[in-house]
Amino acid sequence: DCTHFLHFSAAKAIVSLFKNCPEYCNYGVSKQELKSCIGGVFVVPGKEVDAKAAKNKMTTASILCQADSAGTSKPAEPTYENGKIACGKGTTEVTK
Repeated sequence: DCTHFLHFSAAKAIVSLFKNCPEYCNYGVSKQELKSCIGGVFVVPGKEVDAKAAKNKMTTASILCQADSAGTSKPAEPTYENGKIACGKGTTEVTK
């Protein structure tokens, strides 16, 4: 399970940061009927991000996801499997 090491509450959201090696998750859980968000940062082999990376180099890959619907529940954590990062069930990646 994740280790909780930062938590604060604001007017519209509760923000928490969790660590579960090799990932970090940052939640923004709505206190109102707004869409909650979660960001994940994963430590991954450099070759999965850059084919020219040294064999033993590690780097990070990240994703930002938003709940598909408004609510006050914590969104599902993003995942990293088989070299791919994906948003958890019920969330969608936030893109530019």
